[in-house]
Amino acid sequence: MLLGRALSAPSTQATPRPSPGSAPRAQLVQASKKKQPGGTVYFNLRKYIDAVVAQDPGLISSRLALMSNAEEIKATRASYLPHLSAIADIGLVAGPQYLSFVAPTIRLENVRTVGAGVYEVGGASLTMPFFKDGTFLGINTPPAVNIKRAQGQILAAQTRLEQAEVIYQATYVFLRAISSAKQVEILRAELDLVQKQTAIIEEKAKYNLVTAEDLAAAENKLRDAKLRANTGATAAIDAFFRLAELVGIEDPRQVRIEIKYPTPEPLASFDGALLRMNVEHPAIAAQEGAVNEAKANLALRQIQLWPSGTVRSTYRYGEDLSEIGQEQFVGVLSFSAPIFDFGELHYAAKAADFNLQSQNEKLVKVHNDLRQSIFDDFKNIQNETLLLANNNTVVTDDQRTVDRLQELAKYGQVPIPALLDAQLQLLAAKEAQDGLTVTLYTDYAFLDRTTAGEWHWFR
Repeated sequence: MLLGRALSAPSTQATPRPSPGSAPRAQLVQASKKKQPGGTVYFNLRKYIDAVVAQDPGLISSRLALMSNAEEIKATRASYLPHLSAIADIGLVAGPQYLSFVAPTIRLENVRTVGAGVYEVGGASLTMPFFKDGTFLGINTPPAVNIKRAQGQILAAQTRLEQAEVIYQATYVFLRAISSAKQVEILRAELDLVQKQTAIIEEKAKYNLVTAEDLAAAENKLRDAKLRANTGATAAIDAFFRLAELVGIEDPRQVRIEIKYPTPEPLASFDGALLRMNVEHPAIAAQEGAVNEAKANLALRQIQLWPSGTVRSTYRYGEDLSEIGQEQFVGVLSFSAPIFDFGELHYAAKAADFNLQSQNEKLVKVHNDLRQSIFDDFKNIQNETLLLANNNTVVTDDQRTVDRLQELAKYGQVPIPALLDAQLQLLAAKEAQDGLTVTLYTDYAFLDRTTAGEWHWFR
């Protein structure tokens, strides 16, 4: 609703403190930049987050990766089941055709010489793993399938973490746009008051009622106010361009947002946040997936030390260069067992065992790191809440002072410069109040990200 004014009026921005290391990941971008056909699009914070999440290319890529993993699981499972294939050969031969293998002798056996001819062979082949990689006839689940499933678990957890990051970045951009719009109003009011102050001093200077230093100070103050207004206008334009960019809108004037901070939910208890973290947090789920993958890989490496067996059956019919229309059926049960490989399989199994131990230790570290992150987030929120409460008291006191002076000014009992000073002091307190508010709400959003959405910070 204040977008047009934010893009055209001077403003400064109380920039929310971004999360540590949370520079926009490469990059939280629009899925496509499409020119909007006219009209405006209205967003509150929830609608804006939904729009960004729906078209974020990183999340779309992660969803497709999950679909790919699901198909890989099916393909890996099918590789341990019987395979039936067809055989069809057709060829052209010329010259002597040997009907059988001949021992090295001076006597030539079973040889007939014919002209060029055509041969055709057709048939079917059935291959069935009898015992391979720990599965018997494909009945039980082989470790290779469990590896793919664990990779899918990791992908799903990482997708949730990416979504939490995208939501945080969208929230940060939205709060920054709200703050910049509010700062537009504050800095315009500040510039207006400073101009009035300067006009009064310039008028006094005409009658030598102020020194040259006082006049120079007033002019410097006016220049600073104009500079702050211009800087604020630039910040507002940047904020709304970024806001529109994330939802694929080229013209930020087509975007309207609710210029009001969302109402935060009551802060979750620290113990409650830890409990939900231990049960549902995707960072833990991702590491548990890594543990499961390491377990399955160890099982695969250990089972590869065992013999493996395969059943192959082939039926052929056709010209085999000896007899026309000859049928042939071959059935083979083959076994393969490792005998000596300089310890390749043994060392691979030991490496897999050490990797499993490493992943289990990492799981403990993930728990500890998350617990510390949540503690730090709670501490930041408590500190910002205290600072904001103190500032609110200052704003209330300054507002009372301005109200009292305005009432007295109606009867000429207060000099205008004193009233202007009080109003400027009130605006400075309100500017600080907005900066602290957006920082606090950014900290709320960061806690939301840390818990991966297990606690939602706004109603």
